[in-house]
Amino acid sequence: MAAPPERQRRLALLGGGFSLDDDGVLDDWVLSHARTSRPRVCFLPTASGDAVAHVERFFAAFRSRGDCEAAVLPLFQRELDDEGLRSFLLAQDVVYVGGGNTANMPAIWRVHGVDRLLEETVSRVPGARVYRVEPDGRGGVDERPLPCRSIE
Repeated sequence: MAAPPERQRRLALLGGGFSLDDDGVLDDWVLSHARTSRPRVCFLPTASGDAVAHVERFFAAFRSRGDCEAAVLPLFQRELDDEGLRSFLLAQDVVYVGGGNTANMPAIWRVHGVDRLLEETVSRVPGARVYRVEPDGRGGVDERPLPCRSIE
């Protein structure tokens, strides 16, 4: 019998999840597609100015799960040096980007090099595909592939 094909790598873009949904369906979907059974999940709250309320909601949703390791990367009061920041981001299996002022967020990321580090993180996932993910209205998740540059 032939070995089953290797599970396809996915990158998801979603709205909601822990920040808007109490049922956890989107978060469950994201974690089920991580590359490990106990993924490291990072929250980037930059767009909200690292708002404490957003960070608390993230930790409330993920620390109690027991099936992942939750961490936050604040940039407004950054504690990691450049190498520490790189090591931290490259070690993450899932990165949630919080909402807020998304017009200023890329500029802040560029100052800290986070934009380049996220691109490096994605480039390490051969065969990655990007999906738009949203609730399907029936308690499940609808995923649609998005056109994107192939990462090989």
